[in-house]
Amino acid sequence: MAVDKLKLSEKLFVQNRLRQEGPTDFRLEPRYRQQLADARQRNTIPELPDPAPYTLIELAALTRQCSLLAELSPGTLAAVFLDTLLARTQALAQCSADGAIAAILLCPRRDHAAHHAVGTALLACLIADALALPADEQRLLGLAALAMNLGAASLQNELAQQDAPLSTLQRQELHIHPIVSSALLRESGIQDARLHLVILTHHEQSNGRGYPFGLPYEAIDPLAQLLHLLDITMAKLLPRSYRQGVPLRSALAGLLSNANSSFDTTTIAHLVKILGLYPAGSFVALESELTAVVIAQTEDNQAPLVASLDQSERIDTSEPGQRVLKNVAAKVSTQQLAQLGRLWPM
Repeated sequence: MAVDKLKLSEKLFVQNRLRQEGPTDFRLEPRYRQQLADARQRNTIPELPDPAPYTLIELAALTRQCSLLAELSPGTLAAVFLDTLLARTQALAQCSADGAIAAILLCPRRDHAAHHAVGTALLACLIADALALPADEQRLLGLAALAMNLGAASLQNELAQQDAPLSTLQRQELHIHPIVSSALLRESGIQDARLHLVILTHHEQSNGRGYPFGLPYEAIDPLAQLLHLLDITMAKLLPRSYRQGVPLRSALAGLLSNANSSFDTTTIAHLVKILGLYPAGSFVALESELTAVVIAQTEDNQAPLVASLDQSERIDTSEPGQRVLKNVAAKVSTQQLAQLGRLWPM
């Protein structure tokens, strides 16, 4: 079943901010547009710096640029910049899947929303390649990951620091952010119909309880379903101020056992292969009582290649006495992080 038209809510909160001009064409109401313009006073498209020598530094640079996107006044964003940002993200993913995952986990998160967007785009690049998606769908999925939360970047940063239930206003803003993100892209002249559809519906759920439209499973675009899975995976992997990131084994087990989801098990299996049970950049305790950092996956997802934290030793965890016992949280200094970053060159 396909949906010919998405229906905008009649709630006053929504009507005061958005209007509908076509089946999937939503625009900002003038007063709300001005409110966003007042809050986003940057009117210059940022320039990407030259590529960095290590994946952690490259991800930090891409995250800074993505952070600037959320500061642009309505109508300022250029499609060419989004494409350029995606091309750099794709290059990072192609350079080293393990390096990309390590960068997601280790790069300092000064802007949670931007880090989440670029990290999800990296996962999108990796899974799209694993699923052998057509080039146009790979591009669309990556662009949607970068732009899906443009309408709620400041709210996401708030929530990353908040250990309390959402307020009514926060919940309302969260529920309309896919539409606001789409509308901001429209303001900039980006009209790709399927890109807008994927962004608009990336929080819809198979049980019809998603938002903002409450679509049934058969009406949700497959790329929107895939983006929803990647979005959730990224949210679980990244720590918040009040909790550590969820170990991958637990995160994926939760997705597989979620009765309200219909995430394709084949796709989740690809995610397991990409990330490994112990992702690159995570810290593990070994049988030898050493704490180590995971460098790369091997054919055995229970036995990744690891290094001691001082990088003096590379360890084969398939060897007796060196097997991985569990994930651990490890605090590393800025200097240590810079040294660890050299494990994943571009």
